Amino acid sequence: MLNKSQHRVLKKNQNTLLLGPTIELDKQSIRKASSFIALNDLVEITKSENRNTIKVLKRKNCLYRIEQSKKIIVANVDHLFLVVTNYPPFNLLTNANILARAANERINTTIIVNKTDLVQTDNNFIKNVTSLIPCKNSVQSWNPKILRCSLHDEPSLIALKTKISRIHDKSINKETAFVLIGQSGVGKSSIFNYLTNTTLQPTSEISAKYKKGKHTTTSSTSYKHNFNNTSDRAIYIIDTPGIENFGIRDLNIENIRVCFPEWLSLQKHYGACKFTNCKHLEEPGCTVRNMTEKTELLPVKARETLSKRLNLWEILLAYFNRKRSKRNQNSPK
Repeated sequence: MLNKSQHRVLKKNQNTLLLGPTIELDKQSIRKASSFIALNDLVEITKSENRNTIKVLKRKNCLYRIEQSKKIIVANVDHLFLVVTNYPPFNLLTNANILARAANERINTTIIVNKTDLVQTDNNFIKNVTSLIPCKNSVQSWNPKILRCSLHDEPSLIALKTKISRIHDKSINKETAFVLIGQSGVGKSSIFNYLTNTTLQPTSEISAKYKKGKHTTTSSTSYKHNFNNTSDRAIYIIDTPGIENFGIRDLNIENIRVCFPEWLSLQKHYGACKFTNCKHLEEPGCTVRNMTEKTELLPVKARETLSKRLNLWEILLAYFNRKRSKRNQNSPK
């Protein structure tokens, strides 16, 4: 007789695979399942007299990075919180790559500017962060927001909790998964501990010598929480290890355009670029690039924002060109 049950993966590392609050698999099962099961997967366990089988149910999305191989971070994400600070130093490319993956996986995103009490959170840093956000009035279905936060500022923490509750309340699902991701040392685990009212995740100081975060969190952890004390609706808060590099070499330029919806909006309002395949670099007749000089059409702040966005666009295209060149060098002759 078969006995089937469904569970959510709450913790996964080399030694632990926790399904739901009570089922922890043995090491042999972990070795077999680790190659295809991700954190926050919904799995179905079928028990029979002779064997138990684990089946991963269909994912709605998957947050992963590709360096030498594909590394899945978490699956079935309802909302992504990208945590950034300027201490440790803000890595524009790494954070842009994370957002590119989220956009192509259709994951709604909020950028949390954390540690706003520090002097390093200056205007130049904020401008770099806002360059990750599409310009206003662009036609878009994916549009991340910015939320400022500090563990020393109770109103900002309450605002974060309120945002989570509102997203959860609007969801048609009974369970909602929120993921904290970002560079090492940006304060993800501290936010996780606050939101879950626990000390489950260890935290540490920034390395004064190298000005980098230490890899305190070594494995992703999900915590089932209930802000509104309703038994039938659950919120999952997920903490992830710090990320210094986030590879997206499986994406292409068209995938990256998803993060820049204003390119189409500008051409819709002010005329198309001269070339249909314009990359908005140095091509003649590029509407997007020419708009940075149109003082009569765009105010100063809008042109500054557009220039920042074009700079980010160039950084991403250069990243893809480097990856393509490296693949060509490594390919057999």
